Amino acid sequence: MQSLLGLFYNKIKGSQEDIASEGLAYILNNSIESGNVINEIISSNTDLTFPKLLYKNQSSGDNLERPDISGVDEDGKEVVLIEAKFWASLTHNQPSGYLERLDNDTVLIFLVPTLRIRAVFDEVLQKIQKEYSGIEVDAKKRKIRIVSTNQYILFKSWNKVLNQIKSKMTYENDPFLISDVNQIIGFCDIIDNNSFKPIMDKDLSQDIPKQIHSYYDIVDNVVDELNNQLGGDMHMLNRTAQRYGGYHRYFGIENIGFAVCMKMDLWAKMQTHHFGF
Repeated sequence: MQSLLGLFYNKIKGSQEDIASEGLAYILNNSIESGNVINEIISSNTDLTFPKLLYKNQSSGDNLERPDISGVDEDGKEVVLIEAKFWASLTHNQPSGYLERLDNDTVLIFLVPTLRIRAVFDEVLQKIQKEYSGIEVDAKKRKIRIVSTNQYILFKSWNKVLNQIKSKMTYENDPFLISDVNQIIGFCDIIDNNSFKPIMDKDLSQDIPKQIHSYYDIVDNVVDELNNQLGGDMHMLNRTAQRYGGYHRYFGIENIGFAVCMKMDLWAKMQTHHFGF
């Protein structure tokens, strides 16, 4: 959906994650219904329940870790951390620095674009497997549990969480905060639609370049057929030398020349696991 905040997203200086997370914290602190949505997400995915929480932004810890949103209970204890992501990569503190900051029986939530949930889940899981021995993994529900501390890591999409909050507010008839939620939804939507989308396994299939080559064949076949119908009298029938060349960018550094290439012919021949990124 379009929103005024989303319309000017590329003119706003600073971190887009900060803007979205500060907006979300404002909503959570001013709406009992929105806080209940977070509690429902936690209770439906873990064995934990929390009372009403106070949400804070950018609260730095002893190791300079700085989660986007922290949820504090009535005793002043941090029990929930929410890390807001769009397309930025994980930092060295994510997730281990956040888990060390939290006590037992706590939750870390990664809030990411829908298309990035799987990638972030896989990346976090790889880190967790290297650093912790006892973990439980639910790949279908995208959640990880560290057994020794009963800490949970959940992965949710901006779209789903914000629309759950909006649905709750609509039911409770809170028009002012609904407008605020719509601003954040519009902001997140336009960032998703104007950002680089992650390459999925299926996008590296050998079928992709073969299909593109088949489009080249259509051009060749059309020209050949025209030439046949004209009795072979057509001129300039040479094919371009770049038919299988793909896309090239040439540049120089000092006295050395370089090229970065996407070679369609090699892509069509090689298995996807030969690609390096």
